[in-house]
This record gives sequence, structure tokens and C-alpha cells, in this order.
Amino acid sequence: MWRTGEKIPTVYIGPQYFILEPRVYHLPPAPPGYRWVVVEGDAYLIQTTNGMIANVVAGAVAEMIRR
Repeated sequence: MWRTGEKIPTVYIGPQYFILEPRVYHLPPAPPGYRWVVVEGDAYLIQTTNGMIANVVAGAVAEMIRR
């Protein structure tokens, strides 16, 4: 798990990791220039140009799968 202020590896800044409907996971909409991505069940709000992490929601996707 990465932390706010770190850069996520560039391999995760791809469409296969994007969360297309953040509200389904109770995440706020991403501001312009940012995307929510999911890695191993954790949601990361990243700046799309450089991968800088602005927010982390641990277990966001894993929680929805258990419901």
C-alpha cells in the first residue's frame, strides 16, 4: 500500500485500473486531472500526469465485494 504524497508506479496509471464509477464504492468524484484507481482492493486518487497520490481509501473495493 502506498501513502498520500507518494507516487504510484506508472503501470497502475492505465485504464484497466481506473474506477469508472467512484460513487459505487462510496468515493467522491475525482477532480479534473485526477482519477481513482484500484490496486489490490485499495482505492487511490492519483494525479494522472505524474501518479502522485492525493488520497487513499484502504479496502474500498474489497469491502464492496464482501457485501
